Amino acid sequence: MNKDEQFGFLSKLTVNELKSLAKQLNINIAKGDKKDQVIEKIVSESSIASILEKLGISDLENESLEIAKKGLINQKRQRIITSIGVLTGLVALLVTLYINRSKIIPSSYQLHNQASLFQNPDSYNILLLPFGSSQKCELETIICEREVEERFNLLKEQNDSLNIEVQVYQGVNTTTRSLAFDRARSIGDSLGADLVVWGDYQSKCEWDSTKIRVKWASVETDIPFLDPQEDIEYQGIQDLSQIEEGEVTGNVEEIVYWALARKDFSSANFGKSLAYLLKIKAQEKIEYAVIFNAIGRCYHELDQQAKAAQYYSKAIELNPENADFYNNRGYFFHAQKRYAEALVDYNKAIALNPGDANFYNNRGELYKDQERYAEALTDYNKAIELGPKHAVIYNNRGHFFYAQKRYVEALADYNKAIALNPGGASFYNNRGGLYEDQDRYEEALADLSTAIDLGHEDVNTYYLRGKSYEKLGEKEKARMDLEKVGELRNLQK
Repeated sequence: MNKDEQFGFLSKLTVNELKSLAKQLNINIAKGDKKDQVIEKIVSESSIASILEKLGISDLENESLEIAKKGLINQKRQRIITSIGVLTGLVALLVTLYINRSKIIPSSYQLHNQASLFQNPDSYNILLLPFGSSQKCELETIICEREVEERFNLLKEQNDSLNIEVQVYQGVNTTTRSLAFDRARSIGDSLGADLVVWGDYQSKCEWDSTKIRVKWASVETDIPFLDPQEDIEYQGIQDLSQIEEGEVTGNVEEIVYWALARKDFSSANFGKSLAYLLKIKAQEKIEYAVIFNAIGRCYHELDQQAKAAQYYSKAIELNPENADFYNNRGYFFHAQKRYAEALVDYNKAIALNPGDANFYNNRGELYKDQERYAEALTDYNKAIELGPKHAVIYNNRGHFFYAQKRYVEALADYNKAIALNPGGASFYNNRGGLYEDQDRYEEALADLSTAIDLGHEDVNTYYLRGKSYEKLGEKEKARMDLEKVGELRNLQK
């Protein structure tokens, strides 16, 4: 047997396992060394006997490579057993039973009254569910969720500021392997996770041909990179990472960056969100269009307009059939008062998806700003026809009627908006302004106070409430509100 044949089985180990072996052999491995480089160092600095001794395998001269491979698999399982000591006793028991090929697996997900698997409530918790190859491979040679776990934990080690916790949950029936996103969210929610990651088969389970698609789902169904009125959640990079030939070869870390970026964006931490997005190696492929769109959204919020336009346009270039991208860029152009360009994009969004209420709403807002009032009203009406439960659209049409001094219709729309969303501060503010305009000061005072209580800290709100207090004879309260107006104006300078 030549040297290449003797050492060939090392390629079956993951890069992290190879690094662990190198450490046992007192071989120095650089932080950035790739798998082939690690193997080369092991081969050049060690004997076959010393390697086999560390792996617990007898002389390969007297055993086939297949037997050696099984020995490596057993070694791998032993390392996995020792790596899960941080899990609860129940989960550790399930893992041990699984590794010993026991078929004692729950017949369904046991989720009722489950305690959280996670130790730190302040961390971003990632739950890994067993991948297809873990329990479906005849030889059970590939334990994919452990590969992903290693990659996520290595990511955490390399980023001190990355506050994540990763756990693996084994209570899964092999017959329920392929999960729907809502089911994955339900499992994650029951176990205290923020993000759930799992996988599906794409081909048979062998060392040289296994391919598993990595899927993920945020437990919170947030929608941070679309217009706030949208009720659709992007999952555009769910297929970007794959596990091939027994180890993670895709940039599975990008799922973590993407999830954290979404979380920070929804909390208005646009700078942090952007920083995570820029860690993703966005390629000029259609699958990455959503990343370019999200980066554009962050730059838009950070008032870096040139970059926002650049990234919005790149998203459209990569996926010219995505209506949401045109809507987002149209919204950007509208905010910049680039009305002609905004209209082109809104028209394109509607052409691609004529059933989306938000697109008509946004174009209606544009027509209103262009003083094309008949077209604006037509679009508002169409938006409400398509989205009769969208409070924002009623509010916008109410604002349109108010500007037209059609007060009865405006009041009806404001009432509807508040009925649909009683927590909408701007809705109370707008209705309060209408009441004040109609000399209905007590009703105006009630609405404007509610808007302020809900966080609507606006100069005009305090000014109108101050006027209402003055009309009702409450001079001191009127004076305090007018002082607040001055403070807010100074902050805006």
